[in-house]
Amino acid sequence: MRPDSLENLHDGARLYAFCDPCGRSVTLDVPDLIERLGGGFPVTALRGRLTCKECGRRGIFRRSGGGASTY
Repeated sequence: MRPDSLENLHDGARLYAFCDPCGRSVTLDVPDLIERLGGGFPVTALRGRLTCKECGRRGIFRRSGGGASTY
């Protein structure tokens, strides 16, 4: 199990996707991500997997909970 994996997020951690070109932002559903990608999926790899549903571009991914980190 990787220390930066989805299953290692502490309770209450929130994941967000932000699209700079169009300004859209969404809160990601961590249990859904675990179901689709697996618990061992690295949090830092989400950036390359996310596409904005509004404009079709790749978004910037941020993780928050107990302190925000930007990837």
